[in-house]
Amino acid sequence: MTTAFVRPFTFHRKPLAAFALLALLALGLGIAMPGYALDLVAFTGITGPLVSALTQLAALGPGVKALVAFVGFVVAFISLAALRNFGPVLFYLGMAIFG
Repeated sequence: MTTAFVRPFTFHRKPLAAFALLALLALGLGIAMPGYALDLVAFTGITGPLVSALTQLAALGPGVKALVAFVGFVVAFISLAALRNFGPVLFYLGMAIFG
């Protein structure tokens, strides 16, 4: 005669730990993000030479902004080839989109 062993239900902690970690991450980001938000219209919370640089970029016309973005993107690709680093490309791409 054969008997079938029924395994008792075991509670695995891995999914619960992953969910708790994601919930803690979301809660932490929700608390931290509004405190570090910058107003890029009135430039409140930004000090130093960055304010004058952003003001000068905002005063440029759309054609000049496009030209600055294109030249910056070309410089970023040259530095990518020289340094094998994608950081400058992302910086200039972000400047072209959000600047």
